[in-house]
Amino acid sequence: VLVGLLAVLYASGHVILLRSFEELERQDVARNVNRALDAFQQSISDLDSNNADWAAWDDTYLFVQGKNPNFIRTSLPADTFKRLRLNLILFTASDGRVVYAGAYDLERSKPTAVPSSVLRRILAEPGLTHHRNENSGTKGILMLPGAPLLISSRPIVKSSGEGPVCGSLIMGRFLSEQEIQRLAGITHLNLSFARADNFRKPTPVGGRWVALDRRAEVYVHPVGDGALEGLLQIPDIRGRPALMLKVRQPREIYQQGIASVRYALGAAAAAVLLCGGMLLVCLEASVLKRLSRLQAELKRISTDGDLSQRVTSTGRDELSSVSDAVNSMLEALQKSTSELRESERRYRTLFDSVQIGILVVDPEAHKIVDANQVALEKLGLPREQVVGRSCYDLVCSGSERICSITDQGQVEAVSERTLTTQDSGTITVLAKVVPVMLDGRLRLLESFVDITDRKRAEKELVEAKEAAERAKQELEKSNRELEAAIERANQMARNAEIANQAKSEFLANMSHEIRTPMNGILGMTELALDTNLTQEQREYLNMVKSSAESLLALLNDILDFSKIEARKLELETVDFSLRDSLSETLKVLAMRAHEKGLELACHIPPDVPDALVGDPGRLRQVIVNLVGNAIKFTERGEVVVRIKTESLTDDEAVLHFAVADTGIGIPKEKQSVIFEAFSQVDSSTTRKYGGTGLGLAISSRLVEMMGGRIWVESEEGKGSTFYFTARFGLQKGPKIQPKAVDLRNLPALVVDDNATNRAILKEMLTNWRMKPTVVSSGAEAIAAMEQASDAGMPFPLVLLDANMEDMNGFAVAEQISKNPKLAGSTVILLTSDGNRGDAARCRELGIAAYLTKPISQSDLLDAIVMSLGMAAVDRRSRPLVTRHTVRENKRKLRILLAEDNPVNQRLAVRILEKRGHMVVVASDGRQAIDAWEAQPFDLILMDVQMPGMGGFEATAIIREREKQTGTHIPIIAMTAHAMRGDKERCLEAGMDGYVPKPIRSDELFEVINQVMAGPRVSSLQAPAAGDTIEVFNRAAALERLEGDEELLVELATIFLQESPRQMKQIREALDRSDWEALARAAHTLKGSVGNFAAQSSVEAALNLENAAKSGNPVEAELAYSALVAEIDRLRPALEALVEEDVKCEF
Repeated sequence: VLVGLLAVLYASGHVILLRSFEELERQDVARNVNRALDAFQQSISDLDSNNADWAAWDDTYLFVQGKNPNFIRTSLPADTFKRLRLNLILFTASDGRVVYAGAYDLERSKPTAVPSSVLRRILAEPGLTHHRNENSGTKGILMLPGAPLLISSRPIVKSSGEGPVCGSLIMGRFLSEQEIQRLAGITHLNLSFARADNFRKPTPVGGRWVALDRRAEVYVHPVGDGALEGLLQIPDIRGRPALMLKVRQPREIYQQGIASVRYALGAAAAAVLLCGGMLLVCLEASVLKRLSRLQAELKRISTDGDLSQRVTSTGRDELSSVSDAVNSMLEALQKSTSELRESERRYRTLFDSVQIGILVVDPEAHKIVDANQVALEKLGLPREQVVGRSCYDLVCSGSERICSITDQGQVEAVSERTLTTQDSGTITVLAKVVPVMLDGRLRLLESFVDITDRKRAEKELVEAKEAAERAKQELEKSNRELEAAIERANQMARNAEIANQAKSEFLANMSHEIRTPMNGILGMTELALDTNLTQEQREYLNMVKSSAESLLALLNDILDFSKIEARKLELETVDFSLRDSLSETLKVLAMRAHEKGLELACHIPPDVPDALVGDPGRLRQVIVNLVGNAIKFTERGEVVVRIKTESLTDDEAVLHFAVADTGIGIPKEKQSVIFEAFSQVDSSTTRKYGGTGLGLAISSRLVEMMGGRIWVESEEGKGSTFYFTARFGLQKGPKIQPKAVDLRNLPALVVDDNATNRAILKEMLTNWRMKPTVVSSGAEAIAAMEQASDAGMPFPLVLLDANMEDMNGFAVAEQISKNPKLAGSTVILLTSDGNRGDAARCRELGIAAYLTKPISQSDLLDAIVMSLGMAAVDRRSRPLVTRHTVRENKRKLRILLAEDNPVNQRLAVRILEKRGHMVVVASDGRQAIDAWEAQPFDLILMDVQMPGMGGFEATAIIREREKQTGTHIPIIAMTAHAMRGDKERCLEAGMDGYVPKPIRSDELFEVINQVMAGPRVSSLQAPAAGDTIEVFNRAAALERLEGDEELLVELATIFLQESPRQMKQIREALDRSDWEALARAAHTLKGSVGNFAAQSSVEAALNLENAAKSGNPVEAELAYSALVAEIDRLRPALEALVEEDVKCEF
């Protein structure tokens, strides 16, 4: 037995293990053949890649056309063949003519002539000398009488890849022994090549085809002296068999496998023989003899059938334990026999009461002998049609009629089966068959449950799992690809970060180097203009200033675009007025439009919010670019700017801007590229109109940064409309107002390493009667501030240059903020170039203002006043002053309103405050004069007809007193007369403007813009709602109030409270024939009802006012009756308006 066992082990180990080693060996050979093939194909690909570089070259293109005769001498020296490992270079024209043919012997390192047979063979291949298009090409093997030639052919085109194809460039490399040895060195394989036509296929004995991972099949066969050889056929450029690649390697894996099997079997044989002998001796003495006795006793008990007998148990070993177990089993069998009958009785009860189907089958006849009620219901048959039938007909599937219990000897069988029902249908059940003894006979008890629904669910679950597994595999593949992409992206990001850092440093240096001399030019020019000059000198300096500003604008465009491309540009976040900002911007452009005879118009509906938060400077930059281009490219007609609200929430607004012109238009094919950098419609446009082509590119990037998008609609010859959207915040809460400051004799420290800048700043501060101290470095600044602080005379103001070599401005500001003795100074930072994050750094260091050079005198003065005025405010809540903050602050006016009518007072105050202006109210002319003398104002709105002192008398007193001071404050008259000649009378009285009542916001601000100076920009208004006469026109009233429903309701409430008193005054004046008082009261009431666009009421009040002026009692009574009727009609309508608002609030 042991010898047989050893023989089996040896045979199985030899067959199984050694076959595995052989298969591993064949796969290793196939893998090495494919690796050699990859190296061979890579050599061809390198040849083709070099060919592609030379073929797509303007110099090559000109050479083949005969336009570059020095090409071979300058571009194709002898070392090119050696460097590219080439044996052959051939240039042919498109007609097949050979332009140049050169050859090189790589082994001898010297040029040779191209053999004529080789040249004829190459030219005979049409795929090498003729190409269908610019992207075609041929590469592979060309079989020659000598050595095979690795060859590549490419069409000769321009460097851009464009045609037409003017010829072919052919490069070749012989598959020499030197090339084969190079490939063997790369792959570390014993490889060789044979011509396919001379190759004799080996005999198939021991050989096999092997394919790995969709690679080409490799034929692997043994060769003499214990080696394997892999063969792979390689086609030529036409796909015909050309070469046989052979890789030979020793059978080391197989030899190692044989040795391993022998060692393992030898050790096993020795161990088996030793253990077997010892085991036989021990078993005979202590086990086999006792087992024979136990067997005899058990046979006797089985023959007698007496379960009361017991076997002999001796000793305390395992056999004695077995004897004890047998005795226990016999005792249990004896007990179970007595219990069997009771069990059978219980079985019958359970059989009929359980809720699963049960069949009892005779295992010999395979017939059903009994069935419970559940089984009959599932089968759909009565008991008499079930009992006695073959189990194969109903519940046992298959046609072989083999029972797993009786025929195959299984103890029990659990399986899924198909039951045939009465209507020939089927259900799937889970059946369990076990043999049982019933009435002393062996029976098969088959129980089953209906699992049709469960099988359906399992099928769906399996399908879902398969789908999930497929999805998992796809996800894993995607994750691997994503990880690889992330790694590549991270590497690219690291490289980009290094490049961006270098670019940022270059931009900062360029900005500093450019702005520093520009600051000197503009600063010195402004200072020179403040001196006594001749007219000719002043004209020259103004031309210098204008040219410098134009140059600065161009440089700003270039630097802005560079910063945007480098993602170094950061938008500011400041409060500003949309309407004022656009008005200021369009004033500058209006001069250019009017010079060309163009109409420049702007339309902003009342529902567009005005108090915004964002970057007004960049918004102006976009508007200036778009409107400036529109003016530039429009010869006649108009340029219109329209703004509307696209979306509005409690915190932000998205506005839609449109700039339309009637200019030359843009061709359809050019509209997609105009937003690219340095792009214009065509070169003729550049020559005629000028420009860098950066304006629209910068505008596009700025709009994107403002959360919007930009696009154009244009028709050539009819004009263009540029659209863009932008997202802004909405202003909330009261603004911090700077306190008034006195700059006379105020000490100030100027820190700048540029002598010109120091001189300019010192001169400016001195002109403002300040006491400047100048230093040239950060260290000197800290020392000067400490010295001044120790002397008890600290510097309240520090003008600090940001771009200094030894210690930049931020470093100086950081030391100031950390030193308690110096932290009380107000620091204004002047920089040549703003970078991303500078504003946040300024707020962190407590810098009050941040200005970009060059700086105008007025901007610097305003920044100093604002910064010092807010010095007492907590730094955490104090806004950073920038050039945009300064310009926005210039547009806020202090206005004195002289008006006696409460409704008109409230209306005017609300309209003006919505634009950010501060308003002080006076009820008559005397109060207006007192307020004007008590505090400074930028503008006075003067009602002409007021009780006590009227507007004309107050204006006369103000103008008389101004003669003593040499000042002049603009005064705008407000009157409800609207009669011919009223405007001229107001202007003759010394007033600067005229606004008729009822007040319309658009008319009011148009007059304010005219009075406060600047070119006029037209305002487009929406057409009136219609000509139908209503009690009052709600839409027109809301338009006057800029869409403010709350203000309309408030004015209606005031009118309902005041109108009874006003009507009483009118009645009393009429009763006592006080025509002057009657005219004044009717005039006042006319202004009140005019706020609601109540046309009938206004006409009735005007008729009464005219009747009072004529002193006709009859006309006055008639007019009064008509006025009462109209007021009675108006009041219910206004009451309904107020009630509607109250209901809305609840």
